[in-house]
Amino acid sequence: MKFKALIFVCVTVVIVFCSTHNFSFAKSKTPGVMSSSDSGISIGVISVRKIFTTCKRNQQYKQQAQVEQQQIVAEMTKLQKEIEADEATLKAGIKPDSSDYMNMMKTILEKRGQYEAMKQFYQQQINTKDREWTKKLYMDVMQITEAIAKSKGLGLVVAEDEVDLDNVAGDEFMLRIRMHKVVYSGGCEDITDEVMAKLDAE
Repeated sequence: MKFKALIFVCVTVVIVFCSTHNFSFAKSKTPGVMSSSDSGISIGVISVRKIFTTCKRNQQYKQQAQVEQQQIVAEMTKLQKEIEADEATLKAGIKPDSSDYMNMMKTILEKRGQYEAMKQFYQQQINTKDREWTKKLYMDVMQITEAIAKSKGLGLVVAEDEVDLDNVAGDEFMLRIRMHKVVYSGGCEDITDEVMAKLDAE
């Protein structure tokens, strides 16, 4: 009798233990629930947009680019005024059939062609320079982020930027939503200011 009672108690203990273990396991494996402590990874966040907008290095580049663009505008404005002056002279009283008229027309057409060529060249030059500068700045941001993350023991750093959906139309609206990857980052360390400070210091 005592032997049967002992077996019953043992079986009951085993059942209770298994039930508790399975419940704990199921709870720990709940889909979509994982923290940095659960995964063993410390996560940091960074706002690339904030760095590009406010860092001193990029502001200095923009100021220099603005000066260069003003010089280009002045050069093209000068040429445009020359063209307008030649056209006014052509209309003032030069006979259409004369050699002076044809020479002046040739000069005007050449200057117009020069103006359009300059316009295309400078636009391409500005776009190329901006693209190369942006690439260089972003590469520096990534290298600095990696160094700071390693020094802090962060295993992952994600880009977190605010998404502005006001006054955005159609295709761009959906594009911004698709590009906005981080919805919430509570508890993650923001290293944006540290990265920006090091970027400007260099």
